[in-house]
Amino acid sequence: MACFGCGCFKRCRPRYKRHVDSIFPPNPDDGIVSSNMEKLTFYALSAPEKLDRIGTYLAQRLSRDIQRHRAGYVFIAMKALDELLKACHAPSLNLFVESFLTMVQLLLESSQPDFQQLATRSFMTFANIEEDTPSYHRRYDFFISKFSAMCFHHGTDERLKSMQRLSGLHGLQGVIRKTVSDDLQKNIWESTHMGKIVPALLINMQAGSAGTSNVPATGISLDEDESHPSKLAELCLRDLVGRAGFGHLKSVLRPLFRFLDEYQAWMPNDFAKFTMHTVMFSVQSQYTYMVVLMLLEHLDTIDISGEQSLQTRTSVVQVLGATIALADGSSLGPSHLDVFNTLLRQLRLSIDKAGNDSQASETGQLQESITVAVGKFAKVLPGYAQSDVMKFIVGKLPPPGSAEGDVDGVEANIAISRATSVDGFNLYREMLVKCIAELADAYKPSKLSTALAPSFFEPLLKHCLVARKEVRLSVLRILHKVIDISGNVEHLPKALSCNSLATIKQGHLSTVKDMDVLREDELYFKRHGAALLQQLYAHATLPDNDVDVYMAVYETLTLLCIELGPKSSLVDITRMVLALQDFAVDSRTTDLGPKRISSLHSVVALFMHFGVLSSENSVFRDCVDKVVSVRNKEAPHLLPDTCFSPTYTWENVTNPTSTSHLLFQRDQVSAALAADMAASRYTRRDSGLVPDTGPQKQSASDATSIVNLPTSKVDAQSSEHVSFTSIMKSMETTPEKPALLPTSFEELTEEALRRNADAQMKFQELVERLAQNAVSQTLTAASTLALPAGLSAQQREAAAAAPWKFSSSHEDLTVF
Repeated sequence: MACFGCGCFKRCRPRYKRHVDSIFPPNPDDGIVSSNMEKLTFYALSAPEKLDRIGTYLAQRLSRDIQRHRAGYVFIAMKALDELLKACHAPSLNLFVESFLTMVQLLLESSQPDFQQLATRSFMTFANIEEDTPSYHRRYDFFISKFSAMCFHHGTDERLKSMQRLSGLHGLQGVIRKTVSDDLQKNIWESTHMGKIVPALLINMQAGSAGTSNVPATGISLDEDESHPSKLAELCLRDLVGRAGFGHLKSVLRPLFRFLDEYQAWMPNDFAKFTMHTVMFSVQSQYTYMVVLMLLEHLDTIDISGEQSLQTRTSVVQVLGATIALADGSSLGPSHLDVFNTLLRQLRLSIDKAGNDSQASETGQLQESITVAVGKFAKVLPGYAQSDVMKFIVGKLPPPGSAEGDVDGVEANIAISRATSVDGFNLYREMLVKCIAELADAYKPSKLSTALAPSFFEPLLKHCLVARKEVRLSVLRILHKVIDISGNVEHLPKALSCNSLATIKQGHLSTVKDMDVLREDELYFKRHGAALLQQLYAHATLPDNDVDVYMAVYETLTLLCIELGPKSSLVDITRMVLALQDFAVDSRTTDLGPKRISSLHSVVALFMHFGVLSSENSVFRDCVDKVVSVRNKEAPHLLPDTCFSPTYTWENVTNPTSTSHLLFQRDQVSAALAADMAASRYTRRDSGLVPDTGPQKQSASDATSIVNLPTSKVDAQSSEHVSFTSIMKSMETTPEKPALLPTSFEELTEEALRRNADAQMKFQELVERLAQNAVSQTLTAASTLALPAGLSAQQREAAAAAPWKFSSSHEDLTVF
């Protein structure tokens, strides 16, 4: 019976079971039987259809050994499975994998850490195998949950804790590699799975030393950092973010932000910055803008009424600024306006919040963080986008003098308190101007007509007249950054002792004088130069200006002259400067005080000095040197060297300009600059500085031709034939006016506007007259062609005079 039980029934067992049983030795400590394992592998390769049954039988043995706590046999069974996985690549491997995953699940469900770590190693072996055939029904829900739970392992034994977390991270890494590359396994990107994977990675990154660094490590080898859970978690996060496409990136970022909220990782924000840097370095370059937009959306979801709302929002904005610095500006597209719109909304909300509570310092930190974020974002944007954003923010500026929360220029979709104080409203304007200044720092225009577009400088210059002197000065600084294409603002002469402009860039000022100014810039200054100079004049004549404002006005005028070329702009700017001198001499300005009046005269002297240095006109040089020498002897306080000195005392100065020989005379300056104006393509016969040289032929597109149009009306009843020649003749003018116009700057501006209106009216009348003549000629031609044959000359004349009374149904012409 013994022989029958041991031999006969054993030979009746299936061959695959006999091969499987043969790999297990009597003593599990001896390990797997290598020779029998080779036979089992050969049998599996020879009969791949048996792989399914081999896997099922191994799973049964493994389950039995786990229940009986036979750890040695468990390790032998898993080693056999690993060898079969590596050796077999048959189409029927999918069925064997199901048995393998069942065995891994059994090990993970056990309470012994050794079994769980063994299962993780086997799963990593499986994850590195590329399968030939897809699997339509395989799911990894259990493995994601179990591996994520292992990443949160807590215990007193640090070694066991580290091993368990490493096993969990290796398991998640295997799941990511196995499922992300398989198009049929898209369920891993579901929020349920990402809500487990991402926090499991972040908790290990935060616990390790990687969270203390603001710059993620690059070029890390997995083999070198297998013993560090924080580094392995970072590598897993990099792998996950790098494999995420456009539709899956949000699934990764939402649980990431939720983790930072729940664990209060925004304050301090070192770990948050490190995490976002890791994401930005790993995400595909075309999707970097998605990270920025998602972070902005999260910023909007923070409750502004919370106890730590201001601190949290400040930290988030700081993280946003650090993230934006790594973004690819070329891939942002039109979304850059969304970024700035959100930042400005947060800025306005912070100002309203400051008006309702006493958290002034925290609010200031938030506002400063927003300004810094704007500057960092501006540096990564292309030039055209920077220009668009500056126009966008200028459109948000509250109109000067407004003190309500619902005025034009303020976005209406924000729940803003209508009780916002005037101080809060002025603060909002000041912060917006700071944001524009940050953008202007990064903006590098190529030509002046693009940098000072009317849609940008016209609303911006309106704020040169606001009550806050700081805002006005900031506006002028913005103009400096935008106008100064060549980078000369730091090299401008600040005193009359600067008798050389060799520090001016572009190969000294002589090159600037002789270079060809862009035609677009010339036309731009002809069309908009008067409005620009008028705003600067109004700014310079405000009663509360100080030395910084006056110097800023001088620098603005000088930069305009450099960029436009002295021959094109020196005369017009000189006329505006002389208007400032007239304002300072006016008796109505005595309430400004001697210091401000002297400052105006000093600015005039400085620009005249610059004009001498930039011009080769010896007559103009003698005119300026004469006035400067007289002031040095009799009134040194009218020169910038003395006036702008902080040690000068103004006690004995009463009337700075009591005599005319201390002033620059308009007629002398006019005569001195006449030669320059004759040689310039910008000859303005109505400038008030240059003697008239007679009529000149001008094109209809020239701005000065519109100004010089006659004021006579077109005789609507005239029977003169209107043609292109007659239009051009009507535009030719022979102005009768003296060589010098003793008019002020404001009167010249008003006269130019009036002539412009007259020109528009004349053009309208000419167009209407042309239209009437065209209609009349068309009706006459049509009636003549439609006349029947056999009509007399008298009948044809009557039909031409009243074609609408002609009835074609009659055989003869009938005039009613």
